[in-house]
Amino acid sequence: KVKIIKIGKPKIIIDELNKIIDVEIYDKKQKLIIIDSDLSYWTIKIKGPITKGLEINESRFDERLLTGMLTIKNSSLKNINIEIKNGLLEDSLNIIGSKGSINKIDISNSFQDAIDFDFSNLYVNEINILNSGNDCLDVSSGIYVINTLKANNCIDKGISVGEKSHVRVMNIDLIKSSLAFASFTSARAISD
Repeated sequence: KVKIIKIGKPKIIIDELNKIIDVEIYDKKQKLIIIDSDLSYWTIKIKGPITKGLEINESRFDERLLTGMLTIKNSSLKNINIEIKNGLLEDSLNIIGSKGSINKIDISNSFQDAIDFDFSNLYVNEINILNSGNDCLDVSSGIYVINTLKANNCIDKGISVGEKSHVRVMNIDLIKSSLAFASFTSARAISD
């Protein structure tokens, strides 16, 4: 079962038969939260508006302390696919306190971080990121195994590994990143 909380009035179409959630977000006050859900074999597609010169929100998080345009929290993932275009918030995708596997993540044109993983245990087969206004991948407090990461035009870090994180990336291709890797106290990052 999938539990969705929508903030604002994004347009959401759910195809339960084919397990597809299709979302259109129109401004930076709108977001989608998936919480306490079993996301087995789902595809989630989110499209924000094409904008330039956005000012960052007065606060980087909302009243729930969430920063993502799409936040997946306390959920079980199995072979899911995520596609986000034109992320408006601090994170285009934020996964918190979740575990399982992700087949593919495609993110393009993020205002700030493309992906933020927190307090999770995740295996990701493939990540593709194009144009991130800050970090392409930011992880903290968890275990993360990534088979392939391709990131192009990360304004800050390609991969930021925060405290109490264990990260392993088997195949990596970073193009135009200010800093490829940043690893902080009590973090461990491995790239094959």
